[in-house]
Amino acid sequence: MLELNLAHSGYVQVTIVNVLGREVSRPVASWHQRGTQRLMIDADYLPAGIYFVRVVTGDGFSQVRKILLLP
Repeated sequence: MLELNLAHSGYVQVTIVNVLGREVSRPVASWHQRGTQRLMIDADYLPAGIYFVRVVTGDGFSQVRKILLLP
């Protein structure tokens, strides 16, 4: 689960990138209300390892978080 606190309503895109910088998934690409949003991300199909979750919103906010998927 990914929790976001959005300052404004708008488009949100979440991408999962592997350590080589290749996009492996785009689980969220939709419009969301402002406030706290809890987004479920299904990564069961990805092998164990280190990934980066990139969050970009329509108002220019961008953040990258590192995650570790375990088997």
